[in-house]
Amino acid sequence: MKTTLVLLSILFYSTISAQYTFSTFTEDYSILTEDQNLDVESDWDDPLFTLQIGFDYEIGDATINSMFQDGLGAAFFSGTNNNGNAFGYVEDLRDGVSVGEPSFITYQVDGDVGDRICKIQYANCAFYDEVVIEGTANNRVNFQIWIYEIDNAIEFRFGSSNISDPSLAYLNLEGPNIGIFTDITNDGETIGMATYLSGSPQNPNVETNPDFDVIELSGLNGTPEEGRVYRFAPMSLSAIDQKKESFSIFPTIASEEIWIEGDEMNEVRYSIVNLAGQVLDNGVVVKNSINVSSLSSGMYLINIGETSQKFFKQ
Repeated sequence: MKTTLVLLSILFYSTISAQYTFSTFTEDYSILTEDQNLDVESDWDDPLFTLQIGFDYEIGDATINSMFQDGLGAAFFSGTNNNGNAFGYVEDLRDGVSVGEPSFITYQVDGDVGDRICKIQYANCAFYDEVVIEGTANNRVNFQIWIYEIDNAIEFRFGSSNISDPSLAYLNLEGPNIGIFTDITNDGETIGMATYLSGSPQNPNVETNPDFDVIELSGLNGTPEEGRVYRFAPMSLSAIDQKKESFSIFPTIASEEIWIEGDEMNEVRYSIVNLAGQVLDNGVVVKNSINVSSLSSGMYLINIGETSQKFFKQ
C-alpha cells in the first residue's frame, strides 16, 4: 500500500506540474477538402490573422473562441503576446511563391456541437532563411494543428516534408520547436507553465518549466515523418472521461493483456502513464480489456476518470 501511495504521489506531482499530458502516435495524414481561406495575402511572411475557432475553448485560465497568429511559424495567441496563452510550431515559415510553388494557410471546423475540431492547415510552406538568403524554396513542410472542443486538447499532425537542409529550415537547429505556453502574465515576465518537445521526433522528450529565464527551446533533433501526431491533452478530464471512475484490474503483473473490472467499463476512455507522467497509450476499453504487449518492461498506471491502478509490465 505504501508503495502504491508513493507512486501515485509521483504521478500527481508530475502531471499537475506539466498541466498537459503528452502522447505521440502515427495516423494517415488527410488533406483538408472543405477548408476556408484566412485572408492571408500571397507572398506572405509573418502573417497576421484572426482564427475563429468556432466554439468555446479552454486554454490556461482562459475560455476563448478565437486566437490570432502573430509572427514566426504557426504561433497562436489568446489575449496578447505578453499576457495570455500561446501554442505553436515555432519556425520562420514563409510563402515560397516568389521563387517556386505557393504556400497556403487554411482552416475548417468539423463535427457536431460538443465534439467539434478546428483544423488549421499549413500546406507546402517554405522557410524565410532559404527564400531570402538562398533565393530558393526547396525545403517544404506540411502540417495541421487540430483544436478539440470535447477535451481542449491540441494536436500537431504532420504530412509530407522535404527538408534537405535543416539549418535553413530550423534556424540552425535540427528540427522544429513545438510547444504550449499557458498563463503568461506581467508583460511576459511570468508564466504558468511551458510544455515543449525536444529529442527524437518518434519519441520526444516532454520538457516543462514555469520560468522563462531558464527555458531552452532546442527543438526536436529531426523532422517528424509523415503521419506523426503529437497530442497535448490538459490534465482536467472531460465529462466523458470522468463519468466512469471506480475500477480494478487483473493481473497486476502482465505481459499481454490487462482486464478491467468495474461498473460499465466497456467503451470508457483510458490512458496508460509512466512514472514520469508521460502518456504512452490511450484509447477506449474494448470488451473490458487493454492490450499492453507493446509496452517496455516496467511500472505503469492505468487512468480511467479520476482513478488510477498500478501494474507491472514484464
